[in-house]
Amino acid sequence: MRRRAAAAASASRYAAKIELDRISDPHVLAVGRVPANSSVLNLGVADGSVASVLRAMGCHVWGVEIDRWPPRCAKRICEDVAVEDLNQLDFASRFEGRRFDVVLMLDVLEHLPDPAAVLRHVGSVLAEGGWAVISLPNVAHVSVRLSLLEGRSATTTWACWTAPTWGSSTGPGCKAPRCRRVGMLELAG
Repeated sequence: MRRRAAAAASASRYAAKIELDRISDPHVLAVGRVPANSSVLNLGVADGSVASVLRAMGCHVWGVEIDRWPPRCAKRICEDVAVEDLNQLDFASRFEGRRFDVVLMLDVLEHLPDPAAVLRHVGSVLAEGGWAVISLPNVAHVSVRLSLLEGRSATTTWACWTAPTWGSSTGPGCKAPRCRRVGMLELAG
């Protein structure tokens, strides 16, 4: 009984309702950057909410999630889900040389002790001409500050997008210059 309650609490924490008409939602923006019928690696796949939308677009999705509970749902949607720590994951061997058209990192990098190392490893699984889509919370955004002042959990309200050239970004506080410092300009062939 306790296990089931823990699983339900954990899964609900990761559930994301993807409403495609909410065009400013970072998850919707991410979906919009993925061409139909692509092969996608979703780092931080959670319960598979985004993967489900991508699958409906004809995409083949693989996922990685550190928490062992949400992948139960994602495993029904994805080709495969690795329950792994991104900081320890050997991307090339785990995915047996597979290359992905798109790698999604939605609200993931800010949780990692060394996001630069993970970003460098992403290059080993990107297909020629592939790209990564990254979203990060912008703690300078007024809505995030208000949530924190009111004692509520802050949610991602803004996305930092890196296009196939890793050169475009928008919004204050974008970490794109940090991506450049770790060699991300060369990442997306």
